[in-house]
Amino acid sequence: MKRKISKLLLVFTLFLLLLIPCLVFAETDNEETYAAIQWFDKGYDYTVNKEDYENAISAFTKAIKLNPKYANAYYNRGIVYYNKGQLDLAINDYTKAIKLNLQDANAYYNRGNIYYSKGQLNLAINDYTKATKLNSQYVNAYNNRGSAYYRKGRLDLAINNYNKVIELDPNNADAYNNRGSIYYRAGQLDLAVDDYTKAIKLNSQYANAYNNRGRTYKKKGQLDLAINDYNKAIELNPKEADAYNNRGTIYADKDQLDLAINDYNKTIKLDPKNADAYANRGIAYKKKGQLDLAINDYNKAIELNPEEADAYNNRGTIYADKDQLDLAINDYNKTIKLDPQNADAYNNRGNAYKKKEQLKLAINDYTKAIKLNPKNADVYNNRGITYKKKGQLDLAVHDYSKAIELNPYYADIYYNRGIAYMKKGQLDMAIGDYNKAIELNPQYADAYYNKGLSCRKSGFKQEAIEAFRMFIKYVPNIYEQQIEQAKQYIQELKTPNE
Repeated sequence: MKRKISKLLLVFTLFLLLLIPCLVFAETDNEETYAAIQWFDKGYDYTVNKEDYENAISAFTKAIKLNPKYANAYYNRGIVYYNKGQLDLAINDYTKAIKLNLQDANAYYNRGNIYYSKGQLNLAINDYTKATKLNSQYVNAYNNRGSAYYRKGRLDLAINNYNKVIELDPNNADAYNNRGSIYYRAGQLDLAVDDYTKAIKLNSQYANAYNNRGRTYKKKGQLDLAINDYNKAIELNPKEADAYNNRGTIYADKDQLDLAINDYNKTIKLDPKNADAYANRGIAYKKKGQLDLAINDYNKAIELNPEEADAYNNRGTIYADKDQLDLAINDYNKTIKLDPQNADAYNNRGNAYKKKEQLKLAINDYTKAIKLNPKNADVYNNRGITYKKKGQLDLAVHDYSKAIELNPYYADIYYNRGIAYMKKGQLDMAIGDYNKAIELNPQYADAYYNKGLSCRKSGFKQEAIEAFRMFIKYVPNIYEQQIEQAKQYIQELKTPNE
């Protein structure tokens, strides 16, 4: 099951520059201009000192009515509209301010930030570019243009922008953190670690950089280093929900499920709408065998994020474990609808169809899963089992052989191919596969039993006796009937000299 690691923490400099009031002299000739400035000053005071946005808008509006070419009034009113969440009105004001003053880099920068907030990344990039042309030293504009390119998946352009930020401001920890996140996304994990480390050296209190470096160490398989970084991120910012969630995924990887659940609980307490934490806790409960608690968590994850395909897929596996196969299939159907390239969902639905004896549907799903992910040995094994159930033994052997090619250390596949060979009457091949399964898993009771049967049929009496004895040694005592049968075979096979 896929655990969800919280997103990389990329720093976007959403800093709208507020223009300060101008000094006003009593001898100003134009009374309306003088009055407009006074209203501008009041608007500034309402915004900065009182956070009274309604009166601030009213004051800036009066300033504009008195002086329709008052670019700074449009500019500051745009900031207030932004703070109120009225983004379209804010954009209108910045557009007006820009028309009145085409050389105002800050106005382009602020409008770019609003476009970024609306997800209109191309427009944001255009404005940041204009700002940097007007001010080639505009660090924040380069930084935010890098963030926009990152969101568009243009990682090369994003790196170029962060390189520029670092060139202009070598002590900018945010730029190293952000460039590290791009290297992470590009799979250049060592470069990512280097950048996060640089950010931490520049700012030892940088919780986000520790969190991001922890994520990178996890992907590199360096779990203890990852935990250390998440511990530090939490120490610096105990209310950072993502750090708890991410640390929980590592504890889960280490099978320390109670610690993982504690971290997911903390995440949910800090961020009750964190769908990933519910989904991850569901996985942990499933591994502990607490299936009803797992289903409850997946239900919540789906409620919070109905478009999250993996949550449906994971819930489906629990329904399948509970033999609620129709519910499982419904969840796999939903997963596939949301994510048609999800090979795991096709494999899982194939397993459900196989349990329902709908073998043709199962094979269709396994075949689709293989097309999407030809490197998954489990799917070949599953399709091989289904072909065997249909009596198509040559196809079964072919699939088992492919699975072994992909994973030569998978004892169950050798065992399964051994059964197929045994059914085909190729007892030497069967015995060879059972031996390989036993080599990989020396306590594989079923492999010993079937080896015993094959040796018995082949006339290898001593080998058969030894295999049945090993079966009796390793099989659980609850299998009384099979144990008694093995004892009977041993008695039958004993030679007079024994």
